[in-house]
Amino acid sequence: MTSNYRINRFLCHSLQNGDVVVQTANGVMKIHDKDLIDLIQSWDRTGKKEISESVLEQIFKEEKEEVIGFLASNGLIRTVKEKMLRIDSVTIMTNDDFLRSILMNTLVEDFQENLAITSLSVDDMQPCEENELSLVFLNPYNKSLGKRIRDRHMESSNSYLLMSYIYNNKFYMDSLYNRNWVNPCHCCHIGHIESHMRIGSADNLTYQQVIDMLYSLEEDIKIGVPLTNSQRVIIASCLIKRMQLLFHDFTYSKIHHEDINRAMVMKLDNFKIYEDTSIHWELCDCYE
Repeated sequence: MTSNYRINRFLCHSLQNGDVVVQTANGVMKIHDKDLIDLIQSWDRTGKKEISESVLEQIFKEEKEEVIGFLASNGLIRTVKEKMLRIDSVTIMTNDDFLRSILMNTLVEDFQENLAITSLSVDDMQPCEENELSLVFLNPYNKSLGKRIRDRHMESSNSYLLMSYIYNNKFYMDSLYNRNWVNPCHCCHIGHIESHMRIGSADNLTYQQVIDMLYSLEEDIKIGVPLTNSQRVIIASCLIKRMQLLFHDFTYSKIHHEDINRAMVMKLDNFKIYEDTSIHWELCDCYE
């Protein structure tokens, strides 16, 4: 079984003689091997986050183990460990009754033999059960409500949150969150979304600047868009597909680091889907 390696943050500087100096949290290294220089410079250009053992073997052949040991000892890579998940129950939380009906009917029909499937009001913040997965969809969306849902899982010993919502006429699905993994939470996702949407021309207000003004007038204002039933069916399909990919048959399963931190956004006008790897927001408290 091949391993996967997480690429840690580093600084790369090319010398006039062709060598490269790489700085990591562990220290400084000087590299002169051309294949290794090409690889590290490609990481630097593309911002690559992960690499597999098989790719390293293709590049370095019989020197693979030596290269892995060198990179790991100098803090440039680290082994990615698969995480074990166990789901005993699924709780559906949404303020959209049509979507609630689709999700309940589908999950009960397909998984009630293995899982307890329940529905919970978004206003009911009772504590999470052990090994509970909360499947959340909000339209309209409210930031303080999103944080309360996140906090519900931060206070749980072991639970999972798959958060989704409508924002700026797009469907967002956060990466899977578990407080024990110390991975990006919902507040990290919405923090990055808001920061990105505040950027615009000096002459016109951006969508996020308008939302910020509305929040300043009333903190609990709800932001949403009217959805067609066709849009709701497609959103439900995205949520169920994501759950299937993550949890398979909803018993014990292994999940890869890259799968955990995958987030998606779908445009509601043409249903184009974009995926990215989630990262922590510097102003969030989830990793303190």
